[in-house]
Amino acid sequence: MKKFVISAVNINEGGALTALKACLAALQGTLDNSWEIHAIVHNKSLFANNERIFFHEYLASKRSWLLRLYYEWFVFRRLSKRIKPDVWFSFHDITPNVFSKKQIVYCHNPAPFFKMAWKDIYFEPKLFIFNKLYSFFYKINLKNNNFVVVQQNWLRQEFLSRFNPKKVIVARPETSGHLMVTKKNIAQPFTFFYPAFPRAFKNIELICQAVEKLTESGNKNFRVLLTIDGTENKYSRHLFAKYAHLKQIKFLGRLTHEEVVRYYGEINCLLFPSRLETWGLPISEAKQFDLPILAADLPYAHETIGDYSKIKFFPPQNERVLATYMQEVSEDALVFDVNNVTSLTQSDADSWNDLIKLMIK
Repeated sequence: MKKFVISAVNINEGGALTALKACLAALQGTLDNSWEIHAIVHNKSLFANNERIFFHEYLASKRSWLLRLYYEWFVFRRLSKRIKPDVWFSFHDITPNVFSKKQIVYCHNPAPFFKMAWKDIYFEPKLFIFNKLYSFFYKINLKNNNFVVVQQNWLRQEFLSRFNPKKVIVARPETSGHLMVTKKNIAQPFTFFYPAFPRAFKNIELICQAVEKLTESGNKNFRVLLTIDGTENKYSRHLFAKYAHLKQIKFLGRLTHEEVVRYYGEINCLLFPSRLETWGLPISEAKQFDLPILAADLPYAHETIGDYSKIKFFPPQNERVLATYMQEVSEDALVFDVNNVTSLTQSDADSWNDLIKLMIK
């Protein structure tokens, strides 16, 4: 009996949990009965019971980073001796110290490649620490992997130049064809939407500054929907205190994914000024609704956009340019950009099934 281990002890919520469940489903569909599947998780109650998957639960894994590292480098080493895996797939950035015929790590945190400004450090000192430490964590044991998995080509180039791993595979998220696309009668005024949790790198303040510029010039016939309410953290409190007086901005608070999808059917344009992403899921989702998109002129956005005719890129530090594009798109006068598409190579993966086949090859 061959054995496949997926270690994801740090994952318990959000998009990462959704991706983990999708990967587990793909493992069951791709691996035949000659394979035994083991999943190392934080809390097995987050997953449906399944006879094919042996869950190993570590409830204490989220208590601290030191404990997380202890599991990755010591506990999992003992576990690997007992399981004797043919493939060990680490789902979250750190390469564990394990015995396995083949080893792969999925690196999805771009923090080491983000150039932080002093304002970013003030609002998110934890991200600054991650920014410095993750490069160190990525390096440890990295060459033990047969290959490293990332979500975009720009990340592959960063890993190759900084860490020189054996091989890097690009596995793009499965995002197409899963939304119920509906379009309602859209009420006036022209409505922009930016679904994002208030992290400093999400660059929400640039939108607020652009709204200020537009209102100062006399353009007030529009609105911007933001998924914050000023209670989430230091950054959101700053934004709410400084920009709540702008009547064109509506602070919605945190939304469920279902609510976000509903708003796609009611808005006119997606804004996406984020300065750091491994993918940028709202971009992929907005494309399914055929919405115009104003996005930061950064490598992740170009790769996520792909072949799309309703995209305009703007400098992620320039609120005046963003304000100009917002006015032009609302007046149906915007000239969209032509985007150069980065193609996958034959060694890359376009689905979980493709990636799993590469791992067991």
